[in-house]
Amino acid sequence: MFHAISARVGEGREEGYNVVSGGGVGIRADTAREASDGEELGRGEVVESKEERVIPVEPWSSLDCAKHVIGGSEIFRKSFEFRRNQFKMSSDTSIYTPLAASESRFEVRLLEIIDDQGEEANHPVKCRLHTVSLDGKPNFCALSYLWGDPGVTVDIQILLGPDHDSASNVTTMPVTANLAAALRHAKRQCATMWSDLGYEPGQFRLWADAICINQKDFVERASQVQRMGDLYRSAAVVLAWFGEDDSGETSLAFDTVTKVAIEAGRCADLGPEVFNTLEWMQRYPELRDEDGDGDNSAWTAVAVLINNPYWSRVWIFQEVVLAQRLLLATDRSVMDLAPMHLTMARLLILQGVINQGGMAKPGWVAPIVWTRFASDRYVRYINVMGVSYDKLRLPGAEADKVGFANLAQRWDLAFRCAIMYDATDPKDLIYGVLGLTNIDMKPDYSQDKTTHDVYCEFAETWLRVAQLPSVTASTPEFPRGLKALKYLGYAGIGLFSPSKGLPSWAPNFAARASSTLYFGLTGRDDDTRADEGLFASDNSIAFIKGPSLFVRGMVVGKVLQVSEAPGGATQTDGRMNSFFVDFKERHPVYITGTPPLQAIFRLVCQDASPDVSRLTVLKASAFLLTHCGRSSGGFGATLSALGFSQPFIGAAANPNVLGEFDIWFRDAFFPGLSLEELPESGVIRCLLEGLSGPMSKALAGDLLCILKGCGVPVMLRKNGDHYTHISTCFVVGLMEGRNHEYAWAKEAAREDFEIR
Repeated sequence: MFHAISARVGEGREEGYNVVSGGGVGIRADTAREASDGEELGRGEVVESKEERVIPVEPWSSLDCAKHVIGGSEIFRKSFEFRRNQFKMSSDTSIYTPLAASESRFEVRLLEIIDDQGEEANHPVKCRLHTVSLDGKPNFCALSYLWGDPGVTVDIQILLGPDHDSASNVTTMPVTANLAAALRHAKRQCATMWSDLGYEPGQFRLWADAICINQKDFVERASQVQRMGDLYRSAAVVLAWFGEDDSGETSLAFDTVTKVAIEAGRCADLGPEVFNTLEWMQRYPELRDEDGDGDNSAWTAVAVLINNPYWSRVWIFQEVVLAQRLLLATDRSVMDLAPMHLTMARLLILQGVINQGGMAKPGWVAPIVWTRFASDRYVRYINVMGVSYDKLRLPGAEADKVGFANLAQRWDLAFRCAIMYDATDPKDLIYGVLGLTNIDMKPDYSQDKTTHDVYCEFAETWLRVAQLPSVTASTPEFPRGLKALKYLGYAGIGLFSPSKGLPSWAPNFAARASSTLYFGLTGRDDDTRADEGLFASDNSIAFIKGPSLFVRGMVVGKVLQVSEAPGGATQTDGRMNSFFVDFKERHPVYITGTPPLQAIFRLVCQDASPDVSRLTVLKASAFLLTHCGRSSGGFGATLSALGFSQPFIGAAANPNVLGEFDIWFRDAFFPGLSLEELPESGVIRCLLEGLSGPMSKALAGDLLCILKGCGVPVMLRKNGDHYTHISTCFVVGLMEGRNHEYAWAKEAAREDFEIR
């Protein structure tokens, strides 16, 4: 949702700025949350519950195959009880002995799976723990998996000595059913690759976090998490466990992905366009035809695989990126990760070609299959392709152990993971990628260290390095460097209710669980430049001291009026159109010289570019026609209120001649522009995205400011001797890096802000 405000700029002048405050397009919801007092949460991955609420998913995801379900308080009570009961052994003898964690010797525990009959569900899996030094380069397989429902557990047996038959040497441990299933099948599913690597079956060892880390020991847990990156790099194989495949759907997905990868490989030497003709699909009726129920089960299975919650977990992201060899496995089938990468890359390119009008549907491809290829709603690529992209950025084995080459890459990754991925323990949104980012933070899972403490430490640690030349310098990947205050887009009481103990400037990564908002405006480091040129001779640096952020900035204006956020009701009952008409009458020309209707359009679409392309015009026309079509006053009356008094004619009779509506539209939105000579846009398809999210809680009297090191304007509220951060915001005319050219900016005083 947005707030259009009127802001006072300079002395004695009232100008109208259009502002989006407190967020943008509502596109995802996540499952991170903060532990309640006394609750102990580990690396558990909760995915099911009896108390379900369906979390809204990305608009490009299939609601049928992306059901991220997380429960209410009951499931977390179960999680706590599971953690507590996990350590109630059948004897008083602990299975854990302290691990060495020095620089010269770092120890881990590995599981030896002893009882081969454990593959039968009615027989408990029998294991033995071995303590080894990771520095000795042991051969082992690391398990990558979702914990599953903590309320459904299965007992496994841990042997404490060499005598298998002695009851005194056996203790039981409850683990989640999903983990127990993985233990039953891991050895068999890894057998071929294990043998290919030259290892004997009897040498097979497995690392699984829930068992191999003493979850009750916060010191050990923190130490192990700190070296998690080394552990997954060292594993001979990483087994990505997708659960027991009773329906066979995951196996079907593996088979489909493998077939497509084979065909993509065959077409590679002939050029990518050969794959895109889809001639190869004629050899696979099961991939090109409709099923009896009007769908295609093969592509449905692939969609379910891609949208599996496995790909959304922050720990799993790190595990997959660091794996030398990764196998995707169920109890029925196994597949290497390479075919997945190749298939997803080819389908993504194919999707782009289709949506840009580059090809028509071949006659041998069923409409439902073509729809899946063309529509973002059916296949979500972002997480899987993100893994592939980040693997490419890793240095070779001979390089430094740090995953990424420079500070900017490491911190960019840390921010991306904190906002894109999920974790049961909200601390793990930061800790879960330390093995990749190697940022200067030590995991601390004790109750003395709250989640808020972790997020404040994250912001403070970032701010210490954010103003270094290696971070602010222009690089091909980050043409304008990274903004020191980019995390303000993930903070503010306008996005989230005030949280006790968390300053308004601190990123509140965990709070996204309660919102369909994908956070506020962060100021993408390459295309939002509100502060550019305004502090050129200013050597001050932002810093954090106690609960306060100190930063140099300037006040652009004061909020005089907060409009009602537009939505379905305001659009249909005419209130939104009334605002448009009122704004147009009060501001015949927007402060930047832009026509008022174009300014409103750019506000709603959050389009900061001053350029006009064919896509810009298409989006503007779709915006106007959608607005008029939904208005209760009727299409013609709404247009008339906006200043167009002629009948809607258009250019249907002759597409080369502008009709009355086309001329009015041009003059109202883009005066002087030749619609016939617009530059072609790289994207022909027009998407009009609705705005959604919580109210930004802006009030009359709040200050619209530009802060040094923040690429987007921010809304601040004066509170005695300090300020409260409300949210970042989108302001038409303040985003393009030209503010230093304006007279008001030259006259405005630079001042120091203390934000709490």
